[in-house]
Amino acid sequence: MCTGVFPCTPWHLNPRSRCARTNPRAHPTVLEARATPGGLEITADAFARQVRIAPCADLEGLFEDNYFDLPAKQTRTVRILDCPVGRLTVRAVNANIVEVELPA
Repeated sequence: MCTGVFPCTPWHLNPRSRCARTNPRAHPTVLEARATPGGLEITADAFARQVRIAPCADLEGLFEDNYFDLPAKQTRTVRILDCPVGRLTVRAVNANIVEVELPA
């Protein structure tokens, strides 16, 4: 309810709002991924929540680690144990989706 003391601004548009400053969707994290021999190297510019690696097709892959959090400006290498296709997607709850082509 607006009391007239401050302008009525939704919480997500008010820069003084705590929720606006901590909302992970306000500025999406940028993920970068590249194929390395036997693995995948993933980096995020900000904290990435629940990073997930999956084949692009409706198939399952086997990875050393999946569904992990990635701190800001850190790189994580994940070994690929078994993957039936040559293309993977890397995504996170608060980040962009990245497609990576695996070498043959």
